[in-house]
Amino acid sequence: MQAPDGFTPTELRVNADGALSFCAYSGCWEGQADKILRVGKYLVAVGLSLQWSNPEGTGTDTLAAVIDTESNVATILSDMFAQPMTCTVLAGESSDR
Repeated sequence: MQAPDGFTPTELRVNADGALSFCAYSGCWEGQADKILRVGKYLVAVGLSLQWSNPEGTGTDTLAAVIDTESNVATILSDMFAQPMTCTVLAGESSDR
């Protein structure tokens, strides 16, 4: 999901069927999570072969998201960075963060 001006604010989507998407700046990593784990208040999603949406840049193909479902705080980890973020539950999509 890219904004019209080409800038994409960070956005994380994880849903119950394993779809995983993390957008940051000029592109998105998207694909199917290889593993989703729920333990207590934590949701962990790991994608090992995600596609990078921007052909002009390069992106890692691995990504892990750890979400605290009570505080709605997440941390994204990849080969390139560690990004903390605040999450919002989307209306009608309670499994998305």
